[in-house]
Amino acid sequence: MIHYFSMWDKTYAHHGLTMRDSLRRHNGDVSFRVFTFERQHIPGAMYIGDYPELQNVRDHGPKGVALFWTMEIACLKQILDMTDPNDLCVYVDADQWFTSSVHPLYDVFQKSHLVGLTPHHFPPGQEEREQHAGRFNYGFAIWRNSTVTKLLVYDLLQKTMSRCDANECGHQRYFDELASGLGDAFCELPETVNVGPWSLPVIKHDPPIYNEQRLISFHFHECRRVPNGTQCRNPAFVGDVKFNLSNYSIHESTRKCVYAPYIRELARYLPSA
Repeated sequence: MIHYFSMWDKTYAHHGLTMRDSLRRHNGDVSFRVFTFERQHIPGAMYIGDYPELQNVRDHGPKGVALFWTMEIACLKQILDMTDPNDLCVYVDADQWFTSSVHPLYDVFQKSHLVGLTPHHFPPGQEEREQHAGRFNYGFAIWRNSTVTKLLVYDLLQKTMSRCDANECGHQRYFDELASGLGDAFCELPETVNVGPWSLPVIKHDPPIYNEQRLISFHFHECRRVPNGTQCRNPAFVGDVKFNLSNYSIHESTRKCVYAPYIRELARYLPSA
């Protein structure tokens, strides 16, 4: 069985609900659960405070954005403990948006694979950014429930609890060693999933095409609601609600084919929209 899960606080609920809707639109009524930092009346919501191990990480883990990164690993451990051997536990960031079926991924992720991750795919000349951000982006990941996987995730949680911060060592840095240590049990997922603005992608057409293939999902990293008077790089309005679409340069075709429809869908879950 495949279990999709995510994690968000109330400030990202509109992103997360939009992601959930897009996942089900293209993939049917899939199993989906979300860990929340506050009690939220959402089907499948699991309040972190109801799980002692998660609350312990929340109380004693790193602070700031590093706490969210560490909680992502803690929630993964919790999902693995709640599901059956050989089940697939698929983490999806709240600001992901699906534009086609995920089924092609499971043609790539074979029975012999334990973990599947997506590289950042930084543009040519920017490969050195992996030294800080890590090779992989944790916006979408597949984990097979197994004894080996649980041991790896336990070790990963201990590492992030002891050292995880925004300046020196984010949690993604640890995935490089994990992937190389797995050998053939590791799967590098296709470039059409978890496509992010950091790769400066050019996406065309409807349905969206990326590098001559159907786009599976886009990661709207740094797409945030901002106060109306705020200066930002890529402003956009939904009614009177202002967003900064990204702090990266956005190709006009990408803006039209993914950002514009995403913002329209996002508006359904904005309290003032």
